[in-house]
Amino acid sequence: MLPAGGESTVDFGAAADEARLDLEEMLLHALLADLHAARPGRGPWARRRRTRRVVLLDLPPVPDVPGEGAESGDWNAYLSSYPVMAARFLRACVKASPQLARAGVVVVAAGRRAEDDPFMLGWWDRRGSLREGADRFRPTALATLGQPLSVRLEPMRWNSPDLHVVPIESPKARPNIGPGTEAAVLISCVTLVLSVTVGQGVARIDGGEPECFQGQSVSTPRNASTSGGLAGDDEKSPAEQYAAVRASIDSLNSQALKAERRNRPVRRVVYFGATVPKDREEAIDNGAIPELRGLWLAQQRLNAAAVDDQDRVRIYLDVRDTGTNFTHAPAVASWAVRQAERYKEAKDHRTIVGVVGFSESRRSTRRAAEILNDGQVPVIATTATADAMQKGLTYYRPMSPSNSRESAVAAQFAHTARIIRTEGRHCAEADHAVVIKDPGDLFSDELGTMFAKRFGSGAETLSLSEQDGATTPDDIARTVCARIKQNPRTVVYWAARVRNFSAFLGRYGPDSGCAGLPLTVVGSNDLTSTALRGKYRPYMQKWLNLYHTVHVLPETHPDNSDESATVFSLYVQAFTARDPWLNDGHVALAHDALKTLSLATDRAYSSTSGQDRPGTANTELVKSKLDEKVTFQGASGVISFPERYGPKPPLNKALVLLHPTAGGLTVALRCGAFELNAPARTHWIPGSSQSCPTDDEQ
Repeated sequence: MLPAGGESTVDFGAAADEARLDLEEMLLHALLADLHAARPGRGPWARRRRTRRVVLLDLPPVPDVPGEGAESGDWNAYLSSYPVMAARFLRACVKASPQLARAGVVVVAAGRRAEDDPFMLGWWDRRGSLREGADRFRPTALATLGQPLSVRLEPMRWNSPDLHVVPIESPKARPNIGPGTEAAVLISCVTLVLSVTVGQGVARIDGGEPECFQGQSVSTPRNASTSGGLAGDDEKSPAEQYAAVRASIDSLNSQALKAERRNRPVRRVVYFGATVPKDREEAIDNGAIPELRGLWLAQQRLNAAAVDDQDRVRIYLDVRDTGTNFTHAPAVASWAVRQAERYKEAKDHRTIVGVVGFSESRRSTRRAAEILNDGQVPVIATTATADAMQKGLTYYRPMSPSNSRESAVAAQFAHTARIIRTEGRHCAEADHAVVIKDPGDLFSDELGTMFAKRFGSGAETLSLSEQDGATTPDDIARTVCARIKQNPRTVVYWAARVRNFSAFLGRYGPDSGCAGLPLTVVGSNDLTSTALRGKYRPYMQKWLNLYHTVHVLPETHPDNSDESATVFSLYVQAFTARDPWLNDGHVALAHDALKTLSLATDRAYSSTSGQDRPGTANTELVKSKLDEKVTFQGASGVISFPERYGPKPPLNKALVLLHPTAGGLTVALRCGAFELNAPARTHWIPGSSQSCPTDDEQ
């Protein structure tokens, strides 16, 4: 590790940091190459006669006080360099180890951990004790290795004569692998960073040419054969499908009005949706049709349950078109606030209890949410995931995991999973990320910025915009091609919208000069509908390796809850099994959003009703019930809003990363609470050692 005296007195910013990292990596290569040359001439079959070496790299001792003649500023800079050097060494080890060809090397370095270093804190697994840290060395499946481990320790003096140190031994069990597999694992670099006052970390980095990361395969979804167009409902046009579900909702509304004439309670919920495009391709990604179908399924079930329960309130669903890309959402929000205030005491179907919808995080939807918040109208959003949608609002609650948690999961996955194809069936982790975002799009700009920060120093950002004269998908394709040629271990994180992604793929293949070079992409939920309908399958058969988030498990996954299976079944019976919306989450999230608002409405009504008087349910009372604990099994996972939880998504909401391929569908990871009264998923897949980022870590 470079000593403090080796630091340059001239600061050239990022360029200087990269130069120091390159030098650190070169020295590490030289050290391990020497160890490789000096190794005994044994193969991996000689298990009983292995040689182990430990290399200790020790920083110069930290003085308790400034040395004689030392200025305070220089001394403080000297102290502050320690965590920087330790973090730099870890980066060099991670970057260098997969390229080396020697197994069984253990490197132990001592230094303070940088508390604000995203590389060391943003994606490390955490353990509560040294003994738990020792358990890290148990035999582990090859595909699950690679995530560093952090153990926080209380400050103590290690050289104190009365300190009793209990020895901790790692288990002696041997890995359950054969000689051939062991020979393929060419290097295992274990880095141990100790800090007396900050904490301890253990990093295990495996390189060489192991097999690619393997998720959990699922049987082929029923809609997987769809290869273009908009399937479903006898191939009706988008406008016809939208009109059909609107008619079904109108029918339920008419039934609710009939019940109201028999003195049964009815309340109004307003839906905010975007205009459905005429173009079939664009209609796939719009989300309004599957959301309305999910709302209709929920309205049907909720109103049916109210038949035999007088304390349940029937829902009258008022569908509002807010224009292309929610352009008119602020104006519709102002109308909803006026209506809510006007009919607050009407105690009938005109009384608004809340709003559902907001499938996208845009500046227009953020402004609409602010207007509704100022007007004290509760909002349950469906697939709008930006943290900015929640900020400063008290009447807004999203149903989907937030961008902060999604970006944490994606960055962790890109950094530690072997998803970059090298040769044959071999893969490596990504050490460079090209982040594509649209600065003019609230969702895209936030998600891309968060991912880049969590990925760390290896990330660069490219801005994509639809404005005239701005960077185009063709420009992005050529730049990405150049980066992959420079460093094949580059992953693309696509935070921009799906329309631009499709254009980018079309440019990357034949036009960028990279035709045939493997391209690995991790993307957001915005890619889901188009990916699931098979549009990218021709690219997957050649060079595309795609991962994208989604908010539900596939319909055919064996671990779906009973509620999820029921909603899937109802959807297929009422509509089709052949459209891409069956598995993209829009239906389930809309269903759960309306159910959340309905439960709060029921509780408000029943808590105010008496023998001689009907109950009351309006925006004010519904908000108070939403502030109480709300927990139920949803179609999209466990819906859990703790008491006074505020404008945040359900606690540890279910999140899935899918890996569609030309041959089928794989669940790369699933994190969060999927089933009520069952433990939340804390690791990527069953048997994995990779832990899932949680809401309390964001």
